[in-house]
Amino acid sequence: MDALQLHHQGELIDDRYQIVTLLGQGGMGTTYAAVDRDIHQRVAIKAVSLRQVRDWKIVELFEREAKVLATLKHPAIPQYLNYFHRDTESDRYFYLVQELVEGESLAALIDRGWKLNEEHVKYIATQILEILRYLHSLHPPVIHRDIKPQNIIVRPDGKVYLVDFGAVQEVYRNTLSFGGTFVGTMGYISPEQFRGKVIPASDLYSLGCTLLFVLTGRSPADLPQKRMRFDFRDRLSLSPAFMSWLEKIVEPAKEDRFPSADVALKALHQKNALVVAQKAPLRTNYRFRRIRKPMNTNVILKRSDRNLSVTIPPTVEFPEFKFFESDSIPAIGKIIVGIIILFCFAWVMVFSLFFIIPILIPLGLVLLQCLCQKIELNIDPDYFSITQSNLNHTSRIIGNTRDITSVEIGDIRSKNGTSFYCAIWERDRERKMGEMLSRPELIWIVEEISDFLEELQAQVV
Repeated sequence: MDALQLHHQGELIDDRYQIVTLLGQGGMGTTYAAVDRDIHQRVAIKAVSLRQVRDWKIVELFEREAKVLATLKHPAIPQYLNYFHRDTESDRYFYLVQELVEGESLAALIDRGWKLNEEHVKYIATQILEILRYLHSLHPPVIHRDIKPQNIIVRPDGKVYLVDFGAVQEVYRNTLSFGGTFVGTMGYISPEQFRGKVIPASDLYSLGCTLLFVLTGRSPADLPQKRMRFDFRDRLSLSPAFMSWLEKIVEPAKEDRFPSADVALKALHQKNALVVAQKAPLRTNYRFRRIRKPMNTNVILKRSDRNLSVTIPPTVEFPEFKFFESDSIPAIGKIIVGIIILFCFAWVMVFSLFFIIPILIPLGLVLLQCLCQKIELNIDPDYFSITQSNLNHTSRIIGNTRDITSVEIGDIRSKNGTSFYCAIWERDRERKMGEMLSRPELIWIVEEISDFLEELQAQVV
């Protein structure tokens, strides 16, 4: 008998489960496809032999997987069915029975030459993020800790399943140390997990590494790096938005990653968002080159080491009419012009009173509110505020600067075209400003805000 293969085809376990074929072998046990003869259903059985494990921690992780799976209810996580052990004269066997997912792992598919375009990769990412959003929303949150191509199963219909929960950890439980059993797979674990600490964003990092494997066909451990970041821009042909999203999810510093699966999911599907916070490849004194201030802009941007303010003045300001103040115009001329203006005004008013004013007044008020709106953004190391004031109303939003997760350009599509705005993401809340600005102005503002926030972060570190 093979050292790892505990059972053979046709063998009956517990007088109920008949082995059909071997599915896989690994350090955490051997998995078989079997038939549950009691209910005539195909199942997956994971088995561990006490004699063959080198560390009792393996059994502990195995039992933890059974316990966790029994509490999870998600359509993309194989359903827990049974857990039991069997004793013989020389050994003890542990068994975990769960729903059998008909399909192949991402690793096997890529090894067979499977090619995916950007939309397919996004589709896979979306399904895994939905699973992680569920896991991380539990109380306490559940962290998978071993997301990799081998643990993602793709069914023939394209549906994706996440399997192998042996490495799962609840957030409030202590992580196994290096002195015990190290869990996770090199090349797919985040820097903080390598140091023995995990957070929900650690699963996001592992997902990002898995997507890199799918896109490149290479283990992330074999990809070149620059300053601890994966260097893959020149090796992939992706849209700018997805390229930036991929870079953000595999940021080595956990503070620079998406804070949650929910935020990552929203960013992934933000239509036509221009992630202009991308930095130019060239640096001067380790600082990125900034986009220059656009010409003919009325936006006032002031910046110091610890404060940034952006003032967006009203789109229109009513000019002063100084014709009648001029000393060079004769008095009789002023009188004639005044009479003409009054006559025209009276005629227009009479005509408008019955035909135009009832239609234009509501539209005019709305337009005037927008055109006369003044916006002020202030950011310091502790707080940020966005103040909007127009003809008769002032509103202010105040938030924690550390809660700003990203700054980018969003868009609003309508029948009349597409308009852009500056989007400041406060965790999962989008704060909009600058809807009336031009695209070059928005790019400049987003770049300056992003650069300032990076400097604040560097000061804290």
